[in-house]
Amino acid sequence: MIPNIFAVSRFKPWQVLLVVMLGLGLLLYGYTASFSHKSLHLECHAQLHQPPFSNTASSLLRHSLTLVVQVRDKKVNLDYRYGLNDKALASINYSGVVKHFEVGTMTYQFDLAQANVKMDLLQTEIPEPIREDIKRSRAALIALGKMSFNMQIVDINRIDDYTLIEFTPSGHLWACSSR
Repeated sequence: MIPNIFAVSRFKPWQVLLVVMLGLGLLLYGYTASFSHKSLHLECHAQLHQPPFSNTASSLLRHSLTLVVQVRDKKVNLDYRYGLNDKALASINYSGVVKHFEVGTMTYQFDLAQANVKMDLLQTEIPEPIREDIKRSRAALIALGKMSFNMQIVDINRIDDYTLIEFTPSGHLWACSSR
């Protein structure tokens, strides 16, 4: 005969189940509270490289792309900069609203209604790495009055301080810091 553990205990099975469920609920709440979708600040940096078979001794250029993502409540601001030797030569600043956030896939849906271009006065033309983005943005804003796209948080590693984000439909993937 198998002894019933609840026969000796003064707790009933439903009471133990309730305590376990409350504990799991508190753990789940603590985990989701550690990542708030209402406030997000990410800084993403990329160095540009030359093709491997170029004539120069080093394939590393001093050109860089930087993306800063800021989400506060329902507002979003994306700052996309192109630089040379740590100096910003041109940038596009997008602003708009967070239309929706899908918790299960950690995907933001952005509607950007404004894009401003800044450029160093010594530049005679818009640098090539962001020229196509300006053309696409201008076409979308003229045709639709806004640009809509998704940004999914693919991976978060708080120990090594990186957040991997992917933009769709473009498929651009950025590794960012949240510091």
